[in-house]
Amino acid sequence: MKNINIKFLYTFLILIFVSVQVFAQKDTTEFELGKKKLIIIDKKNQKENAIYNLEKGKETFEKEIILAEELIKKHEELVKRNEELIKEQELLIKKKDKLEESEAELEKQRAELEKQKAELEKHRAIIELNKKKKLAFESGVREIDKGIEEIEKGLDVIDEELEEMDNGCIDFKLKRHAHKKRFNSHWAGFEVGLFNFANSSQAIASDEEVDFMKLIPEKSMGYKINIFEFNVPISKYFFGFATGAGIEWNSMALSENINLYEDANGVIQAEYIDVNVKNFKKNKLNAAYITVPLIFEIQFPVGRKKLYFGAGLTGSMRAWSKQKQTYTIDGRKYKDKKLDDFQLSPFRYGITARAGYGGIGLFAEYTPVPLFKEGSGPEIFPVMIGLHIIDF
Repeated sequence: MKNINIKFLYTFLILIFVSVQVFAQKDTTEFELGKKKLIIIDKKNQKENAIYNLEKGKETFEKEIILAEELIKKHEELVKRNEELIKEQELLIKKKDKLEESEAELEKQRAELEKQKAELEKHRAIIELNKKKKLAFESGVREIDKGIEEIEKGLDVIDEELEEMDNGCIDFKLKRHAHKKRFNSHWAGFEVGLFNFANSSQAIASDEEVDFMKLIPEKSMGYKINIFEFNVPISKYFFGFATGAGIEWNSMALSENINLYEDANGVIQAEYIDVNVKNFKKNKLNAAYITVPLIFEIQFPVGRKKLYFGAGLTGSMRAWSKQKQTYTIDGRKYKDKKLDDFQLSPFRYGITARAGYGGIGLFAEYTPVPLFKEGSGPEIFPVMIGLHIIDF
């Protein structure tokens, strides 16, 4: 990730998003007017929609800038604190060295010093990453402002053309539809939800059914970053289909003190670990999926925004999976990561329902495909409910 040109990435995403929104939904309104007037109205609507989408993107970028600034400030304070601790530790080592402390004690102090230096470098790296992120988003905001300015100039030219025509009928039609926005679905954005398992009867699975896959409910989460969105309007304003692409990450917090492994028959099993030997503070099975949706959505204007309801299917392909553990042995903290397929189903589909107002909404999703391949683990089915909180 560090080698990715962040500025190029976000500029690329802006261009794709705006071009899809502007050109995929051409105005097909038919008035009993001349062909030239129809073309002018069509251009005007396209430019107004482009401004609307750019302003939405700008709002999202400004939120990311604020978040980056907060992280920079937080970690700069941690850097300052770490530098103070390192100075204190270096003085302590010099003092103990002069007093001819034991070599074991000195090595312990040096190890602590190296740990503090590593922590310092980690905070500095986070600061640099967020500075780059902030610069990239600020550049994106400037580019969006330039784009809006250019489009507004084009709108001024169009308005002048309309004024030169005998356009009483046109003015009436434009005012009549001024409060409406073209069909724009609510797939693209960021979503977060609570993750759990259902049984084959679509009820929440019992402890016996999930077996060793018992979860800590409040710590088991699903995250979705739906990057690309393509709209297929049936009605220009009120309903149509949405498709696109996104990334989904399922974080399953295991409540049992276990290691997962695959036996000789290709079945996932659990090795139960004595908490007195190795006590897991965190024990998660994480899996990421690339997701493509097909969702039907209907919208109703309420004030300046729209109330929407949607339902459809999602298809997913597993990208990677790993078990991530944090534990202590004799009071010392360790972290382990194990990359494996864990016999998880490589492909799955989900049934989703959605509702919301404006850019905020609720969603529920049930996956009829078991978490594990058939016969390779407990027969449990992922289910998630959550919020659509950032709309791209």
